Amino acid sequence: MSTGLPSTFKHFPLSRALCIFSTVVPMLVSLMGMKYIFYYSYNPFISQYRQLWRMITVQLAYVNESQVFISVIVFYLLRDLERLFGTPKYLGVIMATYSYTLLLIALLASVKFYTGMQWLNSVSSGPTTVIFALLANYRDYIPVMYKFEIAITEERKITLTDHFLIYILCFHLSVSQGLGTLALALLGWILGDLISRGVIPGKHWRLPNRLNRLFNDRESTPVLIAEVEAAEEEAEQTATETRPLTSQFLDTFRR
Repeated sequence: MSTGLPSTFKHFPLSRALCIFSTVVPMLVSLMGMKYIFYYSYNPFISQYRQLWRMITVQLAYVNESQVFISVIVFYLLRDLERLFGTPKYLGVIMATYSYTLLLIALLASVKFYTGMQWLNSVSSGPTTVIFALLANYRDYIPVMYKFEIAITEERKITLTDHFLIYILCFHLSVSQGLGTLALALLGWILGDLISRGVIPGKHWRLPNRLNRLFNDRESTPVLIAEVEAAEEEAEQTATETRPLTSQFLDTFRR
């Protein structure tokens, strides 16, 4: 499926928006010296300063340059999923994962407030849970197009698929900030799998139609269908034109 996708964002408005947001926002906050708005730590930000808004901003963007770069590539590769799901459903999965993560962060803060628990004080910044929830859906719905082998020795080989690139990039994200991002990656994978299987609500979440129009690319579906039909017609014409002369001669007697 991925081999037939356009190399641009023409038919993937939400993927385009995610890549732009993941690039521009960290750049702007870095230039303005405001990276701190994406940091979350219960003590002192919540317990002393009551900055509850940090629960919302901590998931919005990465602040580390390598994480920003990798996340943009991953969102670009995940455009396969947007084409399969459609933009409204793709956005619904993202919003569901974000909401569940926000709820869990709030519950963790409440537990720390009432129990005085000292561990699990901070949460790593970035949309790690969202990316891994989408990756879980990517694994379930995007088929493997090809496999290839890497020879380590003459007798030993490793077989990989075309999904290898996105998996290795996501693995780097999961360990980029140690146990913090690893825990969020595991949480995102579990949430994505549960949403995909319908175990928890979120599979059919949609924004109101007025908001969906912001990401709606009306020309995308007709254009893609037209391209497929044109390719099929061209293939049929080519097959007809290349028939051997003997076959055409014998067909006259078969009729």
